[in-house]
Amino acid sequence: MAGPEQPKPRRRQPGKRLKEAIFARQAGRCYLSGAPLGSIWDCEWHHIPGLATRPIREDGKDYIPAQLDPDFLFAVSPCHHSESTNGPAVEKKHLLRKDHDKSRAQRTRDLRDSHRAHLKAMSEKKPGQRRPRSSRWPSRPFKRPER
Repeated sequence: MAGPEQPKPRRRQPGKRLKEAIFARQAGRCYLSGAPLGSIWDCEWHHIPGLATRPIREDGKDYIPAQLDPDFLFAVSPCHHSESTNGPAVEKKHLLRKDHDKSRAQRTRDLRDSHRAHLKAMSEKKPGQRRPRSSRWPSRPFKRPER
């Protein structure tokens, strides 16, 4: 997994041969909707899983799996690609479902940050020492019932 200071790998565009192979594998249809696509120039290329949720190789030059791996790259129509990446276009953002690529990427970043904080706390802890209590609720003394 990449460290917090390691930059993301450079984004690479698929070549014409790769696009043609993926387009032929999908029989010229959108991977998300099944609608026919005009040509390799009329579609967009969608990574599943999204690049932001993939771990980065140790050398920092690519993702795991590689970003141009044909098994994880799909031809989709532009409107379906936008909806899959950003979520559906809705007026009220609180109605937006949370299963699009950007929300998954944010969730992945949050989990990585939480894991790093946990590892840091555990490395600072001395053997046999109890971990510090963290509570969201302030502790308050409650009155004991009288007998």
